[in-house]
Amino acid sequence: MLIPYQELSQEALHNLIEAFLVMQIEDGNLESRTTQYIQSAHAEVLQRIKRGHLIIEYAEEHNSVMIRPIQDVV
Repeated sequence: MLIPYQELSQEALHNLIEAFLVMQIEDGNLESRTTQYIQSAHAEVLQRIKRGHLIIEYAEEHNSVMIRPIQDVV
């Protein structure tokens, strides 16, 4: 089930983006960098969510919420 980002609290959205970035670092898709770099990456992820390039999805079978690229869902 897709969750519109507007329905999340600022804190929940922030935490989801942080979790997404940590996963990207662990997967090797994003290098661990300075705090400033992470803040910039955070802002970029938020813009990608707002543009619809990334979606927020609730996975009932795992009882979890995650950010995914739209092409992984369609």
